[in-house]
Amino acid sequence: MYKIKIKTCKNECQLRRPIEKMLKSTLHTYFT
Repeated sequence: MYKIKIKTCKNECQLRRPIEKMLKSTLHTYFT
């Protein structure tokens, strides 16, 4: 169970990073 939790966290982190980058880039384009 603990291993699965770590795996899901890793997947989440991998997914979250590109999404954050996309959001930041879109925000940047909107503000500039």
